[in-house]
Amino acid sequence: MVWPTTKALQQAEMQATNYTIAGNTLLRNMERANAAVRARAAANGVTYNEGSAASVQVENVAATYRDVGITNLNALTARLLGFEDASAMVLAAKEQKELTMNAAQTQAKQLRMAGEFAVQSGGILSGATMTTAALDFAKTVKNPFA
Repeated sequence: MVWPTTKALQQAEMQATNYTIAGNTLLRNMERANAAVRARAAANGVTYNEGSAASVQVENVAATYRDVGITNLNALTARLLGFEDASAMVLAAKEQKELTMNAAQTQAKQLRMAGEFAVQSGGILSGATMTTAALDFAKTVKNPFA
């Protein structure tokens, strides 16, 4: 195994620090955006922590934390793997999810077809059983016209 050089480690740490700064910037921008939403709502006589104003703030927080999660993952990846971007890992995971989903859907279709076949063959078998039962019954009944 080839160990990274000191220069590569310093660059990886710098990259991780940059991702951390980017995450902090996202959080500061979210605080500003939510403060603007609250100020606008209050200026218009609307309760800023209810209704659509609260919904906008909740969505801002959710979107920001998704982005912060990616930057944290990027920072961790930079520390562990050097310069590789975590976005590539996320993309690979999404592709794997699609492959797994397609395989599951194909298997579900196969099982559905097997179930339909079982129902159809069950109907055929029950018809044959009914016919046999009717013939057996006919053998036991005496003909009143004979």
